[in-house]
Amino acid sequence: MQESVIKSLLDWIEENLHLPLSVDYVASKAGYSKWHLQRIFKDHTGITLGDYTRGRRLSECATILKITKRDIYDIALEYGFDSKPHFCRAFKNQFGVTPRAFRKSEILETRQFCAPIKYNSEPSLEANIVTLEKMQLVGKKKEIRSEVGDNEYFNFNSRMKSWDDHFPHLVDKPASLIGLVDYISASNSKREYAFQYTMATVPSDANMPADNGELITIEKGKYVKFHYDGAMDGMQDFLYKIYSVYLSKNKLIRRKGEDIEIYTPMMSSIKNHGINCQYYVPII
Repeated sequence: MQESVIKSLLDWIEENLHLPLSVDYVASKAGYSKWHLQRIFKDHTGITLGDYTRGRRLSECATILKITKRDIYDIALEYGFDSKPHFCRAFKNQFGVTPRAFRKSEILETRQFCAPIKYNSEPSLEANIVTLEKMQLVGKKKEIRSEVGDNEYFNFNSRMKSWDDHFPHLVDKPASLIGLVDYISASNSKREYAFQYTMATVPSDANMPADNGELITIEKGKYVKFHYDGAMDGMQDFLYKIYSVYLSKNKLIRRKGEDIEIYTPMMSSIKNHGINCQYYVPII
């Protein structure tokens, strides 16, 4: 019974990270005394309730800092911090740097992220550390924008729509498709994020019109490699787990660079098909 209570509570916390999740507030919503709830939460998770809710809120704030230009104080208020100094102190205690320094850094420091415990009961992602040699590709770039929220910073449907729109223009179908994902901050909106998505192939497979493709070089580098084979609608959650769970649990730092996704086998259309993808995240 206690395990069921904690599982439901973990789901509720994830859905309400924007609330001021004090121990008293969470206990009142759960219908337990705060002393009893704190005890069973620590027994089942190994972390105190206060440390967990604070860590999860700060981790979400860190992600939003990286991918948007939203004002730091606005982010602090949205996630239940009553002042900018309070938020900055808590953030520095968690990540070792100020929110401004975290935002400006070219790396994504995930080692101090607090991963959502709700995924602990699921099979962990399998991955390997690999080194990719220098690659020459031919591709076409576009910017994809989305509203922040509901894990939309790992927007996957827009990527697949780009490929579907691109298929009619391909005369010969390549052996594989290569997507490059460069997360950047939206330039005109504090509520939006944007990422640059490149649809590419190796030069020997390229059959795009010359004016629609450009030569792209991916330098030799270190990556963590994942494999996804399943329904298209599960890919976005897969990407969320990479960034919010796997990287932090394995103390990996994402370096500057592009995520690489390699799709095989080739299909006449992406819509209504399963996805077979090798996914690479650049790391230090």
